[in-house]
Amino acid sequence: MIELLTRLRVEEDSYMFCCRLHESKKTKDLLMEPVKFYKLKSPAHKIPEFPHFEMELLTPVWEEVFAKKIHCHWSPKAKKHFVCWTERVHDIEWAKKIFNIWSIGTVYSILYGDDFASIMGERKEFEAFQEFMKQKYKICLIQPA
Repeated sequence: MIELLTRLRVEEDSYMFCCRLHESKKTKDLLMEPVKFYKLKSPAHKIPEFPHFEMELLTPVWEEVFAKKIHCHWSPKAKKHFVCWTERVHDIEWAKKIFNIWSIGTVYSILYGDDFASIMGERKEFEAFQEFMKQKYKICLIQPA
């Protein structure tokens, strides 16, 4: 299994997130609920194509912090927390980009209590989002996944 680690800095404070990738090649391999998670929560209302990687959070999830609009999903099936990402994550390199975006956005949500999706807007490309967050909110990704 592959684990990803990110480190971020906001002025004097630092943050670290870690996840484990789980590859699914068919619906029954998914650790998050195919209907309750993917079909109900994804904009397309469908299960992603395969292969698909899910990101299990290894960083402790403190309910009082993660309740602040953080994209985190508890899977009753796996009894673990996962990065809440409903779109297809087709390979390891894409998983790294998504986890980097999630990490930057999560720090924003922790600090401001807001859903980072609300400020992504047209910045869907990783580099544009990373630069925007660095310039406007001083959130620096110092160790990407």
